Amino acid sequence: MQSWTLQPVIHPIWIGLAVIVLLAMQAIRPTFAEIGLRRRMILIGLRTFTILLALTLLVRPGCVTTIARQQSALLIVMADMSRSMQLPHASADVSRWEKMSRMFAANSDRLAMLKQKSIEVKWMGFDNQLYPLDESRLPWNQADFAPNGAETDLGTALSAALKSARHQRLIGGILLSDGVNNVTDPLVELPAAAEQFAANQTPLYAVAFGPVADAGQSADVSVVSMPDHFTGFVKNQQNIRVTLRARGFTNRDLPVKLIVTDDKNQEQVVGTREVRVAQDDQELTLNLSLTPEQPGNYRLTVRVDPLAGEVTAVNNELSAFMTIYAGGLRVLLLHGDVSFESKYLAWTLGASGDIELDEIAVLTRNRSQWPLDLSERIRRGNYDVMILENVDSRAIFQPTTGEATLAAIAEAVDSGKGLMMLGGVHSFGPGLYAQTPLADLLPIKMDVAEKQDFEGPIRADLHLDRELKLRPVGGHFVTSLGDQDSGDVWPDLPSVNGANRWIGLKGNAQVLLETTEGEPILASHTVGGRVMAMATDSTWRWYLGGFPEAHKRFWRQMILWLARRDGMTNDNVSIDLPQRRFEPLSLIEFALEAKTAAGEVIPDAEYQTQVTRPNGEIAAIDVTVGEGRARGQIDRSLVGDAGIYSIDVVALDQQRQIGTTRAQFMVYDRDKEKSNPAGDPDQLARIAARTAKWGGHLLQVEEFGKLLDDIAAHPPDMIIEVPTKWQLGDTWQDGLVFLLTFVASLATEWYLRKRWGLV
Repeated sequence: MQSWTLQPVIHPIWIGLAVIVLLAMQAIRPTFAEIGLRRRMILIGLRTFTILLALTLLVRPGCVTTIARQQSALLIVMADMSRSMQLPHASADVSRWEKMSRMFAANSDRLAMLKQKSIEVKWMGFDNQLYPLDESRLPWNQADFAPNGAETDLGTALSAALKSARHQRLIGGILLSDGVNNVTDPLVELPAAAEQFAANQTPLYAVAFGPVADAGQSADVSVVSMPDHFTGFVKNQQNIRVTLRARGFTNRDLPVKLIVTDDKNQEQVVGTREVRVAQDDQELTLNLSLTPEQPGNYRLTVRVDPLAGEVTAVNNELSAFMTIYAGGLRVLLLHGDVSFESKYLAWTLGASGDIELDEIAVLTRNRSQWPLDLSERIRRGNYDVMILENVDSRAIFQPTTGEATLAAIAEAVDSGKGLMMLGGVHSFGPGLYAQTPLADLLPIKMDVAEKQDFEGPIRADLHLDRELKLRPVGGHFVTSLGDQDSGDVWPDLPSVNGANRWIGLKGNAQVLLETTEGEPILASHTVGGRVMAMATDSTWRWYLGGFPEAHKRFWRQMILWLARRDGMTNDNVSIDLPQRRFEPLSLIEFALEAKTAAGEVIPDAEYQTQVTRPNGEIAAIDVTVGEGRARGQIDRSLVGDAGIYSIDVVALDQQRQIGTTRAQFMVYDRDKEKSNPAGDPDQLARIAARTAKWGGHLLQVEEFGKLLDDIAAHPPDMIIEVPTKWQLGDTWQDGLVFLLTFVASLATEWYLRKRWGLV
């Protein structure tokens, strides 16, 4: 069928007027020469043809042609290829896969009939992903063509099937499965996938395989899921969320254990819980917790001891890994009367998840109780770093009678702990520390004559009483506050408000900060442990002056340096292993990264990497380096056995060892596909019912042939009308032909007029 159209380029009235004017001009004859009737009629015809061409261009005619075409329909058949299809269908002698193969063989004629009805059948298989199946191998009963998928993801398979038919006429989807959906983290949830079929108005037919769950025949407890890796710091609580499933144990208490296994393979039960099962086939969620006391790598196992009547106990436990960092640094902040410096320092250090701050205030109004004996608290606290801010030595030291506190501090420094003294009216010499055990530990010189009385005015000779702009001296971990993006921030930091004036530095002292006039502000040295002396007590101005991150970084790096955590440690070499639990023969990929102590990536680091198998065998792993991150891959053949595997890495920078690290993962023999002997037809019925309005429903294996008959007997309307539109000027070919014709008409008229002497 055809229909013509016009699309004028200007209003039709103007087109009509133009035609009238052009036709009227036909009456004009030349006055300087005579012309015969025949020649005149030829010229009028040519001119009229040219006018008609112009009129055609102005109205732009078009034609719409409708063509009836035969369209093919698409029916997608999705077959479950997970290992659960190897389980019995209804009797022990026939598996679900064998039942499916027999079903295909029995309905081969019906499947052929669909093709005769122009209905294309698209065969797809799925486990935790969707993929095409070889139709030529139907009915798929060959020994080498068996379902071996590790887990079933019904939702993702349904969604992917719908997307694969996006540009075709999909008349339905047939899902062949036992309905057990056991994927841990699906890309598409099952209800959402069913809604996609409903939104597309496409019926979903579900064919159920496997026996219905019977509490008396398939009693089972399984640990369904928990995260596979936890990280944290010493003495920080770890919360572990676990999901259990219980069938056949209604009104029973399940004893749940949390077991920790250390790197020496020693197990310890760190928690037990009893969970009540209120209904059959119930999914239970519980939270377990533990507080690690030592750093290291651990394995966590959640276990439910086998119960009488369970069909299988292979799924009664699940393991994960836990990495606990030494982090959790313990810091003692001993300060005098509360000041801005002590308050903001406590906020900054207290906000760090890996620094545990213990704050003690020594107030001058309590001088009657001096000297305080804090020795036991210091020894019991086992502090990594001790900070003294504006604490007069008389508060914690008295020769012969009250030396225990400073003796405990000196003892800790001798054993390798860090010490820092901040500036203040009663710090350093003004606080009479020249007469204490700390005189030998601090990197500055002090004199007994520097005494500052409590009631007297502040001695100007002992303090720099002005605004002080600070600048770093050389490069040091503590004073490296900039990065590649922000550059050096020291020129922008606000000035500090005064500082102690030191009478001198010891010979081995290193100055890290000074004023723009060259007066030392921050000095360090090592005497067993690392010791810092900082003359100012107003770095809080950086925080309030718009540089809270610089303030936080400065003090964090200060604590790390004092605690000897500034070098290349395990934290500087990292393994990015996306998951920690794998099926046998999985392809395991990971990434490596090495950083400096300041957190900058070392782009040209080299890595020596190896994997240790459960039987003790060691195999080297090739690593590819690019853009600062290295990528490694463990061949499938190396992870065929169940057990614990270790990846060990040594990172090198120009042949210098940066650090080492280790990550563990588990290959488990637990087969969750075969751990549940029952099917779940109710779940199949629920998702099929989402498309009931368009014919979707649940059916048994014996009803598969009838479904194919119904589809063949009521095929959708396959005839579609496809309109084809043509409009003058839509293509360059149209324009070229029209232009040549118009030019030829004008040229012919001009040629004849020239020849006949009319021009």
